[in-house]
Amino acid sequence: MSFEEQERTGAEPEQGSRPRSRASSPALTDTRRIGRIAIVAVVGVLLVGGLFLAVSAVRASSASARHGEASGSASATQRTSSAPTAVFAYVSSHRVAIHFPAGPDDMLDVGFHQPYNPRAYPFEPAMKMLPIYKPAATEKLLAADSSLRLFEQALRGRGSSARSAADCAVRPDSQLVSPVTGTVTLLKHYKLEGRIDDLQLEIEPDGAPLLRVVMIHIRNVTVKVGDRVVGGVTPVATVRHLALDSSVNRYLPVSPADHTHIQVNDQRYRLPSS
Repeated sequence: MSFEEQERTGAEPEQGSRPRSRASSPALTDTRRIGRIAIVAVVGVLLVGGLFLAVSAVRASSASARHGEASGSASATQRTSSAPTAVFAYVSSHRVAIHFPAGPDDMLDVGFHQPYNPRAYPFEPAMKMLPIYKPAATEKLLAADSSLRLFEQALRGRGSSARSAADCAVRPDSQLVSPVTGTVTLLKHYKLEGRIDDLQLEIEPDGAPLLRVVMIHIRNVTVKVGDRVVGGVTPVATVRHLALDSSVNRYLPVSPADHTHIQVNDQRYRLPSS
């Protein structure tokens, strides 16, 4: 029988074993009691400290996770948002800015011309513009200087301003963005030249309730009436390929190209398909 078992059972020591007294002195007992109390106290301190550290770590981890989620969201927003396309013209009387309807990789040139609607608002160019030249001369000048983006097409005898419509030439199948910040007010089908199916999108610019910015020669429209759009940012449609010889193409140094027609009408003086 071991000494520990003897202590537990109170049995006499076996023959040949070293006899020990089961009784302890009061001093020894107090010492043991103090030692046990100290051990318990130390263990308690360690447990409390460990628990505190664990809670702190969890809180720090949660805060870090929240910060990471916020940062991730911000990064995602930055990745998905894009800078607005450049402003190429203004309707100065109403302080309305008109943006290029496509990004820099797809946008080619803008040829101003006379629309059918004599009340369409004239555009004030926001950058250097070529005056009216013959198509061949314009093509050469545009090809020689990549910074040139605007030009005037020959007059069409329509009685409207020479710069109150803009044929915005882009690469085929280009995604188009809203040329103005405002609210979509109209989307309808009509017949271009009385024979070609086309779509017309109208936007009311912010701060100019009487104006309607019109886009035609579009397809795959991604907005609806009542939607808010941001100029140069919000995708609205894809450019349509027209089965006709568009006059703007005669001026362009890049081929093939399609275009979307943009003009600004007065809501009070509407013409059919305008």
